[in-house]
Amino acid sequence: MLASIISFDTTFEAGRYWDGAFTHFSKLFFISWLTTIIIFVAWLGWENLQANQRQAKLNTELQSQLVQTQLQMLRMQLNPHFIFNTFNTISMMVRANKNEEATDMLAKLAELLRMSLYKNEKQLIPLHTELEYCRHYLDIELVRFKDRLKVEFDVQPETEKLLVPGMILQPLLENAFKHGLMNSLDYSPILKIESHQLENDLIISIKNTGKLETTVYNGNGIGLQNVRERLKLHYGDKAHFAIEQQNGLVLASINIAYEQV
Repeated sequence: MLASIISFDTTFEAGRYWDGAFTHFSKLFFISWLTTIIIFVAWLGWENLQANQRQAKLNTELQSQLVQTQLQMLRMQLNPHFIFNTFNTISMMVRANKNEEATDMLAKLAELLRMSLYKNEKQLIPLHTELEYCRHYLDIELVRFKDRLKVEFDVQPETEKLLVPGMILQPLLENAFKHGLMNSLDYSPILKIESHQLENDLIISIKNTGKLETTVYNGNGIGLQNVRERLKLHYGDKAHFAIEQQNGLVLASINIAYEQV
């Protein structure tokens, strides 16, 4: 009887031991399995995050390259038109035996092109560099006007170091001459370039004698559309361009969030 009790107790205790061991190992296996799954899921998430970041970086680089290409193409649209007009003027001077004036015009054009090559290296340049380019541009255009055109610059000193898209003002000057000043030679026309800072915005305006045409106002011209597209590519919705009639003058204004050198 005692032996059977002892035998029964031993068997019972052994069963409890193995049941406990099995439960313990089952818990360890479950925890190990769960940990492995968590690590694997975390690794997949990390790899997916890294892949998304790499793709986002690639997309950003591709978008940047596309924008730069678009900007370069827009800038290339400006040069041939102006150069053609300048050479046409020089040709007329030569035919009229105004060789000295033609030579002077060629020298001015050469200097302008030299500056243009420098400016093509950067998309954004200080305003004072852009204004210097405008002055050289006006030196060429003024040859046809002699003393009949009055040009004024009203530039706040604190705006001169602010960055602007290179050659952004040239199409506005071309537009002022083509649609306003050339038709106002009998009225002592005026051209005025202004810049000032308003809070975090840089405001640049060009005023000229003339009457605003409907096609110009709607922005159908290549030059004005060029300005709008370049501002949009550079600044998105943080830049604004407008052209309007104001007190007998045509006013073209650019308002952009400024960047400092």
